[in-house]
Amino acid sequence: SLQVRAVGQAQFVAGQRELARSYAPGEPFVMEVSVDVWPEAPVWNMAWDAPFEITVERSEGDQRVRQQAMDALRDRYASVVDPEEEEYAAALGDLATIDVVGYEAIFADGDSATTPTKGAKLDLAVGGENLPLVLAPGKFLPGVVEAVLGSSKGSVVDVPVTFPAQLPREPSLAGKTCVFEVTVTNVQRREIPDVPTLAAALNTTVDALERRIDDTVTAAQQQQQQKQGGPPSGGEAAQQVVNTKIETVLAERCAETAIPDAMVTEAARQKFAVMLADMRSQGTPDAEIQKMISKDGFEKYKKVASPAVLRELRTKLAVQYIAREKSIVVEQDEIDEQLQMVKAQYEGSEIDEQKAIERITDELTRLKVCDYLRDNVATVHVVTTADDDAASEQQPVPST
Repeated sequence: SLQVRAVGQAQFVAGQRELARSYAPGEPFVMEVSVDVWPEAPVWNMAWDAPFEITVERSEGDQRVRQQAMDALRDRYASVVDPEEEEYAAALGDLATIDVVGYEAIFADGDSATTPTKGAKLDLAVGGENLPLVLAPGKFLPGVVEAVLGSSKGSVVDVPVTFPAQLPREPSLAGKTCVFEVTVTNVQRREIPDVPTLAAALNTTVDALERRIDDTVTAAQQQQQQKQGGPPSGGEAAQQVVNTKIETVLAERCAETAIPDAMVTEAARQKFAVMLADMRSQGTPDAEIQKMISKDGFEKYKKVASPAVLRELRTKLAVQYIAREKSIVVEQDEIDEQLQMVKAQYEGSEIDEQKAIERITDELTRLKVCDYLRDNVATVHVVTTADDDAASEQQPVPST
């Protein structure tokens, strides 16, 4: 039998009176109906996977956070090599292996302005043997990196360190000055990979690696935004812009796809209901809303909303088609996770779980298809713009 996905209400081809006249008891009776059906695939103006380019803006602060995250990832995958020089002097960025022993600080004549010498050996949690130390500002105890810079394997340096007055982890050292004897047991060069080399080492592409950074930074910004409230973060907003532009390209490429009017009507009806609910929540009097709830009121709304509705429906068709073509699927655990969030949001209210699952599946499929197109079809150009405010400079760099 023929399987069709009907849209809207079926209509008799002939009028009811004509059907009644053609009916004869005991005789074969043919009743024809017409019904809109869901389009099977969009009609493409060009191949859906033809490369395209889009441009998005990103603030200087947001771009800076992404660059810092990429630099941190490159630094994590740095390789170490032994220097060829026998008396190689440690340089910034190198890896030194050190032994650290702490001593009481002895000041000549009790004058803390003088350079202290070593007194009795201290049994401290700070210190130890074969400690790896990346020679970068802010690493380890204050002054140790600076003292090791320029030293070679076998060097011994004494580093006076004055601890803060508040030191919860080591209260016995609070406010005291100690001398740390630092023995450099080895020095190696660290070679930080460039982005293409790192991508190859991680068995991925440069675009996919940059996407990983984008996703990580955006996720961290979303968590921060959820804690603080406020509008979407720079990364989240930029990702929304990318997806919107990808969807616009899809809608344009299947602009010739015929959409049944029943689909347009149903989608417009849903938007109409949401608009009225928003008006009520914003304080519009019920009497005014009631005036809009009429056949004429809806038809006026539908006429205005139809261009946007058609774009959305064509985009949805394109997304579904690409998902089938590339076997892009939404896993059940992803749906369950989102469903739990919806239930928590509407706790105490009944929801149509089946419709919620359909909406969740559609949304996750949309995001996955946009991700696929961004990584494999689209070229995204980022234009850096000036920061809106100083807060962008204070964004934390997430762990990648």
